Amino acid sequence: MDPLDAQRIAPEALRLPARQATAPLPQAQLCFRIAFAASIVSGVVCLSAALAGHGSSGVGRWSAGAFFVFSSFAILCCLGHRLPPQNLCAVLLVSWASASLGLMLAVKSHVFLDAVTYADGFGPRMLGIVPWQLPFLWLALVLSSRETARLILRPYRRDPHYGYWLVGLAAVLVLGVDLVLQPFAVRVAGWWRFETSPEASSWLGVPWVVFPTNIALTLLVLLFAGPWLIAKRAIPTARNLCPLMVWLFLNLCLLIGSSVAGLWLAMAASLAGMAAAVFFARRARTAFPTMPDETART
Repeated sequence: MDPLDAQRIAPEALRLPARQATAPLPQAQLCFRIAFAASIVSGVVCLSAALAGHGSSGVGRWSAGAFFVFSSFAILCCLGHRLPPQNLCAVLLVSWASASLGLMLAVKSHVFLDAVTYADGFGPRMLGIVPWQLPFLWLALVLSSRETARLILRPYRRDPHYGYWLVGLAAVLVLGVDLVLQPFAVRVAGWWRFETSPEASSWLGVPWVVFPTNIALTLLVLLFAGPWLIAKRAIPTARNLCPLMVWLFLNLCLLIGSSVAGLWLAMAASLAGMAAAVFFARRARTAFPTMPDETART
């Protein structure tokens, strides 16, 4: 249990036996294991199909959708360690709706993503604009980045500007994944492409304007989902690295695909981001060692 959380918990609650200090969703750990295992299986199938040239058709299409959906549910199960079920439902609906709205506005505004063209075989499109899988991809990416940032910033939770640092670091983590996601989707999986001039400056064929657009999308999702991600009642719960595991696995799949396709810049960006996240998460974990109190176990 985080010592900073202990200061917000009544002393009598801390003296309760460990079996009475349950998480808001007692089955969260079991649900996470099932969802994460399904995410690993579907991710391996999706990566294999993409490397075989079938990323946007047949098995590649449904495995990509399953990968994004199971990753989303895995991160929601991570949140079940500290959030009640009603918050989880609200986070799912609000995050999915805001991601869908942001993507459709970006495409239809003819300002930011005007040059993007989604593959016909990638899947049905919502209102004929955005494939149905993409909001789940952004839900998993944004929430796992936000919870990983929360893990990294644990030693600074007393800082008066902690909320701003949390949102900013989450956006940076999303950007780190996006730097390898966009080239992978364009040049390996074939999920979408950008109609730009060959002379235009780009990142491995991806226009630079795409990245600030996706940062704005991240901030939009966090703006609407943020109130539901705050636990209204602090309870003694064990620390877990589940969000970091989900974030690292998303990175790992993209890293493998980029390395096979020879996208060395994207590979270097992914490795640097993963190494930095693991280092600072471990540093934050050792800064506040786990309390020996029995109530730290759920």
